[in-house]
Amino acid sequence: MQVIGLTGGIGSGKSTVASIFKQAGIEVIDMDQVARRLSQPGQEAYQKIIDQFGLALLNKDKTINRKLLASVVFSNSENLDKLENILHPYIRATVTQQLANLDSKLCIVEIPLLNKRDQFNFIDIVLVVDTKPENQYKRIQNRDSLNKSQINAIMNAQLDRESRLKLADEIITNNDSIEVLEKNVAALIAKYTIKAKNT
Repeated sequence: MQVIGLTGGIGSGKSTVASIFKQAGIEVIDMDQVARRLSQPGQEAYQKIIDQFGLALLNKDKTINRKLLASVVFSNSENLDKLENILHPYIRATVTQQLANLDSKLCIVEIPLLNKRDQFNFIDIVLVVDTKPENQYKRIQNRDSLNKSQINAIMNAQLDRESRLKLADEIITNNDSIEVLEKNVAALIAKYTIKAKNT
């Protein structure tokens, strides 16, 4: 199976790209959704997160307040490292099992934070969605209603644009219309499908 690691900075449009792949019938695993499931009450990772960051993170129903957790980890790189150290082993194991259960030649794994090539060893190709920083700000403000300082904290906690592009095997630029993006993704689908068949 050919596994494409799809990543990009916040507001780059990676989820939109993932949805275009999915609409074309390509298997997509959303690592953020995996992390959410692993952070639910009753999961091992949930208890480790609470042990690390405290009961103040909990909502009344005992679920983790994701916005509060985000503010804690994106304002402090050490806290982000601690959260990733808790979650990543569980995420790797879960995604590896999901991939093993797929009857497919091609799969997209959407990865919010990818900092190193060997961070997730099931990835064959790194596809980075790139856009201008001003586009990121506009999209995040429209989507999440965050202020500029909150957006800056998240962007600063992520890999910088230049380093992210250096990780890429392929780059898809998302500065134009959705129609242009769909056309570019369709070209990648054709390319990856042929490559996967020959693998």
